[in-house]
Amino acid sequence: MKRILLKLTTFCTLMTGLTSTLFSQTWQNVGSSGFSAGATTYTSIAFSTSGEPHVSYIDAENDDKVTVMKFNGTAWENVGVAGFSQGVAQYCSSIKFSSAGEPYVAFRDAANSYKATVMKFDGTAWANVGPAGFSAGDAT
Repeated sequence: MKRILLKLTTFCTLMTGLTSTLFSQTWQNVGSSGFSAGATTYTSIAFSTSGEPHVSYIDAENDDKVTVMKFNGTAWENVGVAGFSQGVAQYCSSIKFSSAGEPYVAFRDAANSYKATVMKFDGTAWANVGPAGFSAGDAT
């Protein structure tokens, strides 16, 4: 019985050490927390071809238009202007990069009968890819 208790005690001690090691790792902020100007919805993250994290989101502080920010290694900064979509955007659920490194966002565009619009950043400004509101019906 003593031997079983010793084994059980040793096992529990090892598990306690292992558990505390496994669960001692925590999430860390990339730059400052709360870096957006206000409330956000439909937030998405992607990494550029050079490895910079970019986030796209519907920006309540900018009339629910699309904003994209990137982490430059020190701080978060806007990619182009904040709130660049023509009107209210909905369901901005993704940001993707072309092989050339250009960021693209897609969203439901209230300014264009709630149809789908895709925009890309050309290094200077955000521009439509094809016509705005190109889908046949609502983009949900």
